[in-house]
Amino acid sequence: MMSDQQFAETLIPFKNLLDNKKTEKVGQPLMEQHSLAYCVKAQWQTDFQSAQRTYQEYTALVRSAYQYERHVLSELHLNQVAPTDPDEWLDYARFFYTNVPSYNALLDQQFGLKPEVWAQALVEIHALISARYQQ
Repeated sequence: MMSDQQFAETLIPFKNLLDNKKTEKVGQPLMEQHSLAYCVKAQWQTDFQSAQRTYQEYTALVRSAYQYERHVLSELHLNQVAPTDPDEWLDYARFFYTNVPSYNALLDQQFGLKPEVWAQALVEIHALISARYQQ
């Protein structure tokens, strides 16, 4: 049987381990990763909502310009309700921004929308899609 002194001596390495400041940080990277993932997800959601607002503004302009040309609205899928699922909505918006430049003449004339506007919006959609798959 060990004496109290011998038992205390066997605990010294464990006490040193617990006293070591590095031990306190063992769980920290995991928490930092979780916090970072949360921030990334929150930022993506903010960017996604901003893209949806921009899309709604642009589609309102397109609907206004082509209100009497239903075939254009149909070709751009603006005669449908936009999907609510984020992945489906991103595909829907990508389709719109890819095809709307074909009808840009009237949009440029009425609202001053240049092809660069659509290209920039498409880049933003692609960035959201890429970020979505990296999460």
